[in-house]
Amino acid sequence: AAGAACVGHAQEQQPPAVAARAEEVSDGGPADIDIWFGECEFNAPFDCRGHVQVVDRGRPVTRTVSPANYSLIASGLNPFLIITQTYTRVTSADGQHDFEAINLQWFTASSDKDVVCEQAAVLQEKKADGLVMAAVTEADDTDDPFGLSFLRDGEAGNRFWLRPYALERIDSGPNASLPELELTILPTTVRSVVAKRACTTEELNDGATGCFDTERVKTRHDSIRLRLPVVTRRPEGVGHTEVEDACWRAYSIDQ
Repeated sequence: AAGAACVGHAQEQQPPAVAARAEEVSDGGPADIDIWFGECEFNAPFDCRGHVQVVDRGRPVTRTVSPANYSLIASGLNPFLIITQTYTRVTSADGQHDFEAINLQWFTASSDKDVVCEQAAVLQEKKADGLVMAAVTEADDTDDPFGLSFLRDGEAGNRFWLRPYALERIDSGPNASLPELELTILPTTVRSVVAKRACTTEELNDGATGCFDTERVKTRHDSIRLRLPVVTRRPEGVGHTEVEDACWRAYSIDQ
């Protein structure tokens, strides 16, 4: 699927225009992503990426994480790491480019909304005058390869934090049944290509000095659903307490 754009004399130094919406959408099966939750132990191997791997090549290792292996701390910054090899960012001075990245949408739900809020916050590490935590919970279905919550490639991975909220203290004893937060991730690979081509005679007669083909493709991948147990411990984070008084108020602090 491709469109055409031409650049005249007044536009010679400007990049070519790209269609604002995706021109082709396809299904792509599991996404090229691995996900680990938690921090590595002090004596962990040097190649440790997290306490527990929950997704391997786009497929859940287990859909329900056991409290014996890992639990989210309510109102805490619970770290997780995502690694991918899918990423392209190539540009040229004449306006051509080849961009590709996986973008993520985030949805949460609670197994017991009287104890754990339905809405949790997802934060992503971003570069903006240094490294900052940016809220990406409300990332939309974008046509931009580099949308609100996109992934870069490399073994260093992409750092995220998940913060659920509890409305009452949770008994985490050995025989306790813990409430769970369901995290749903919708990955989409977005690719945008602008390539220079020979102008047609008609375009040259119209005064064009540069002509380009534009292409944008979205590949929707299998959704990922995880169920993670939640416990209450010490309060963490500015404005948060171990038990929150209202879901909407706790969530608004992190947006």
